[in-house]
Amino acid sequence: MIKDKSMANEQNEHGNTPGNIVNDGYAAIQGDWISYMNWNDKDRQYIIKTDGSGRRMVE
Repeated sequence: MIKDKSMANEQNEHGNTPGNIVNDGYAAIQGDWISYMNWNDKDRQYIIKTDGSGRRMVE
């Protein structure tokens, strides 16, 4: 779950896709955001905007 106030009212319309499940679900996209597990940082969850800005760890 992304704990970000800017996404609080945004609903996930698609859920997890079959392709994402087959690839262990390490990344998902919703709106302008990508949520992913960072293997190089102990599998911590991060978010980043699709334009490459706003990268941060989700607490």
